[in-house]
Amino acid sequence: MRRVFSIQTIYYLKDIEQVMKEVYRVLQVDGEVFLSFQQQELMKEQKRSQSFSSYSEQEISRLFSAYHFREVSVYHYDTYICIKALK
Repeated sequence: MRRVFSIQTIYYLKDIEQVMKEVYRVLQVDGEVFLSFQQQELMKEQKRSQSFSSYSEQEISRLFSAYHFREVSVYHYDTYICIKALK
């Protein structure tokens, strides 16, 4: 697999660490992963964090690094964050 996209689905993941392992496993070398999610502060303001899991950009960036992804880049778009990383 060359690319993996996750757009607004991170909130539903039961075990994000297992997901990171699986994404790393299925990606080809130099494959890209894109993860888009709403800023954690806004999730808390909207009180959605009670029923969803929310993460900060620092938490997700650390997870990418911990699972051996490289060239982790963070992009901000209005109320959303997109993190891109390479295997």
